[in-house]
Amino acid sequence: MLRFSHALFPLTVVTTTIFVSVSTSMLAKARGLSPFNACTFNAPLFAAQSFAGGVSFAGCAGWSAIRGRNGCVKTKGPCPLCVTYLGDHLQMWLPEFFIEVTTAPGVSAFTLAADGALLKKHLSLAHAWWKAVSLAPIPFASRAQSDVTTQSNLWHARILAMPYANLMGSFSPLPGVQGTEAPTCYAGLSEFFPSQWNYNAADAPYAAAWAPLGAGLCNMPAGATFMGGLEVAKGAVSSFSFGKSFEGGSGEVCARPVGVAEGASKNLRPSSDSLAPLTMGPSEISSKLCMGAWGNLLPRTGWSVTADPLLSAMQAAYRFTSLTADFNLNDRWKIRGDDKWQIVFPMSVASTCFKPGAPFPFLAPAPLENLTQRMGHELAPLSARKGTYIIAVWRKRETCEEPLETLGGWSLAHKGHLAKNSAACTSIHAHGGWL
Repeated sequence: MLRFSHALFPLTVVTTTIFVSVSTSMLAKARGLSPFNACTFNAPLFAAQSFAGGVSFAGCAGWSAIRGRNGCVKTKGPCPLCVTYLGDHLQMWLPEFFIEVTTAPGVSAFTLAADGALLKKHLSLAHAWWKAVSLAPIPFASRAQSDVTTQSNLWHARILAMPYANLMGSFSPLPGVQGTEAPTCYAGLSEFFPSQWNYNAADAPYAAAWAPLGAGLCNMPAGATFMGGLEVAKGAVSSFSFGKSFEGGSGEVCARPVGVAEGASKNLRPSSDSLAPLTMGPSEISSKLCMGAWGNLLPRTGWSVTADPLLSAMQAAYRFTSLTADFNLNDRWKIRGDDKWQIVFPMSVASTCFKPGAPFPFLAPAPLENLTQRMGHELAPLSARKGTYIIAVWRKRETCEEPLETLGGWSLAHKGHLAKNSAACTSIHAHGGWL
């Protein structure tokens, strides 16, 4: 059961309850399950870029085994008589969750399939919340939502934990992907954050204070800083970052409404991306203030001013992960320095993995010879929709294991896991399940 309880304004409280009861076995027999899920990356059109046939360091997975890497040391026997020796360090990336950004409010690709009923209900509640809060006219809203090439675009965003992660997350002994089988709720919905995502109510003072520093820092060569500007910005943030921060609750799994007062109190938490730069020195502060080469992180709104719809969408996706992590008190959704992103929709964009915040343009269009095949795999309702991007976030897994006689043994085991997962997904596809 998911329960949303939130004060829109001090005198208004809305409580909504959704009862979740899903038969996974029944869903498994349904045709047309989640259009994007754990098996997406084993499909022919993505497999080469995602797993590259199990080749070490290749593809988004970047699988590798190296003895002694990252201080991987094993110990036997009681110390001080113990024996230490180098272990085998295994490492690879797996898709952790999806980010969807779209110019269409209340619409999501993940609600189009048989197992999307609960997601559709969740999204409809969020959309109703958005409309209830957004009473004032939104500048350029109608123009931005109908044409993503305009100068002012309002993006809506969603975060969804990887559906059916158990089908592809088995690469023992590496940790698997957290996730459920059938998707039951979104982890983040921009429609639940209208006071910030639309009106910038919670981030505004922080964005204004950090802006003079970020304007130069986020566009300068790596390592360059403005020492004077840094101290001025920290002083400004310190002057208004007082009061009681949000207490109670942590690691929320399902999105719920967060209004002005709650958002402001959560921004006062030391771990929030609005306040965290206060404790950072010149060499690390850019990692919080900047989205790499994509500009300032704050303010975290859906409004983006750029003529390039792809860059605009990536900026919105980055900002929304930060906002969701802070407002849901769940750092799982916060971008990490070694994360990789892969655009899985639209198919006209190459599906090569890239580092979030990488210099733009970072991707070439999909090869012309593959475009027809790729477009043929798209769902019909999605093919006609403009202004929607779906990104898979790949996250690093690693473990230190007892050394094998040769590292090639790990390669064989990895390829065996890959073949097993691929076969499971092929079987589902053959029965009308996915892609």
